[in-house]
Formats: sequence, C-alpha cells, structure tokens
Amino acid sequence: MPRYIDTEKTDSVIKDELGVYDTTDLKEMLKLFPTEDVAPVVHAHWIKNKGYMLSRCSACQNTIPLGREYKHKYCPNCGAKMGKEETQDATL
Repeated sequence: MPRYIDTEKTDSVIKDELGVYDTTDLKEMLKLFPTEDVAPVVHAHWIKNKGYMLSRCSACQNTIPLGREYKHKYCPNCGAKMGKEETQDATL
C-alpha cells in the first residue's frame, strides 16, 4: 500500500529529529518525486434512531434506512469511513 507524506511538514521533522537545518536541497529533491491527489480520511459512525427507522451519518447528517448501515463501510453521501462506535439517538 502506498504511503503519502506531507512535504510541508518534512522541514520541521528533519530539523527537529535529525538536526539538519539547511533543507533546501531536500525540498528541491522532493519536488521531483511523483505526486498523487489524496484527501484526508474522515471517520464517522452511524447514529441509529429506531423511532424514525433511520440511521444518520455523524459527519454529514445524511440518513439511510435503519438496518442498511451494516452494508455501508462508507457514507454514501459524504464518503466518511464508518468505523467508530454506533450510537442511539432519540431525534434526527
């Protein structure tokens, strides 16, 4: 699996961890590496509401029919990764 680095943060890591203070050459070298368009992973969970027979995404508030949340590892609306503990909610 590929690993992605934040090139903006490498400067402080190199200075703090390695004690190298002139990182100009390294920054120029990092610009030569191929890049990918990546987005941060948003973690969320389903909030079950048995009164309305719906489950709501904790990230975007989108709802799906109760009982279907087990089929979705990601919210079909916002793409949040479902994995946190599910909770019960009295209101939607």
